[in-house]
Amino acid sequence: MIFRRSTGDAQARALVAPSVDFWLVGGAGVLVYLAFQYAVQNWPTLDWTGQAAIWAAYFAFAINFPHFAYSYLLFYPGYFRRLTGTETTLASKIRLVVAGLAVPLFLIGYFIHAWKAQDAQLLAWAVMAMIFTVGWHYVKQGYGVFITLSVYKGVFYKEWQKRILYVNAYVVWIYTWCRTNSVTGVQPYYDITYHVTAYPGWLVNGSYYLALATSTLAACVIVQRWFDDQKRVFLDKSGFAFSTKGVSVNAVMGYVAAIYLWVMFPYGNPAFYVFIPLFHSLQYFPFVYKFKTSEFNRTKSAPEGNPQATYRRAVTWLLAFTAAGIALGALFFDTIPNYMDSHPWVNGDMTKFIELDPQFYLISFIVFINIHHFFIDSAFWRRDNTDVQRNLFRA
Repeated sequence: MIFRRSTGDAQARALVAPSVDFWLVGGAGVLVYLAFQYAVQNWPTLDWTGQAAIWAAYFAFAINFPHFAYSYLLFYPGYFRRLTGTETTLASKIRLVVAGLAVPLFLIGYFIHAWKAQDAQLLAWAVMAMIFTVGWHYVKQGYGVFITLSVYKGVFYKEWQKRILYVNAYVVWIYTWCRTNSVTGVQPYYDITYHVTAYPGWLVNGSYYLALATSTLAACVIVQRWFDDQKRVFLDKSGFAFSTKGVSVNAVMGYVAAIYLWVMFPYGNPAFYVFIPLFHSLQYFPFVYKFKTSEFNRTKSAPEGNPQATYRRAVTWLLAFTAAGIALGALFFDTIPNYMDSHPWVNGDMTKFIELDPQFYLISFIVFINIHHFFIDSAFWRRDNTDVQRNLFRA
């Protein structure tokens, strides 16, 4: 019997396009990692890590910083409409209050207190909180990519299967955190240092074996899903048989890249390590693209008003959104905090400012935006968000 793919597979839905999605959600990261591995092994005397850090800093302005800004530009317009809407569940309203109000107010209060107390340890704890939550954010996004791209291909997992994949992502994150803290020492972040007290060996080893077990189960779920779907064989009009769907390669790529390459094994190559935020941001971009282009297509085809004027207005808003993300990212990650560090507003007492930290504002802005962004995404990219349903899942 001859098996062929259905024509529906070739026309599968995508965030951008099936091949583009593959590279954006993780494929480009894997390729660059392999390239760095090859380069380091064949030209070990060259300063690959130093060169990578320079290029990563440039890419941050074009890709990483804007991705943070876009989360704000998506989340806050319509915030109070979603918060008070009857279609929003109680659980979602709680998440909206936490992400939109409680977290930013708490962080602002925390940094004000750190400044007034002149306590550098408070700043160090804030950095540790950011590093801890970044793993949570990465694996959560990886799981979301997996589910969304699977749905786009018409591949649906049972609740118990999704639970295994979800739990595995979090277990890998917890193991990575335990392993990172397996040795007592001091870690630097800009000019802040934070102390790490080694976790007990049984906790590190236990989390490792648990991550290994859940990873095995997750792999079995994906393989089983593929084999189960191959059993559904149909005949087309010419009499040939073909199988349907299987699994989404793009979904698996996004899941594996986010959870393993960026979280579990980030130190496999020091030169690649500095690019991890870049590839995480690239994974985010196709979702923003799909959301905004769906919104654009709906707006430009609105029946009311002058069609040409409506189209021009839609194009203007889309271009303004794109430019605003780039501008706001540069302003809040670089220009504004660096200016404030150079012109401290501390009753004219420059000495007091430097004693705490000469980069106080830069570190505070970075930590604030990162942690707040993690909560924003957790509250925004959800099925019970009607905007996400309309512009992502139904588009």
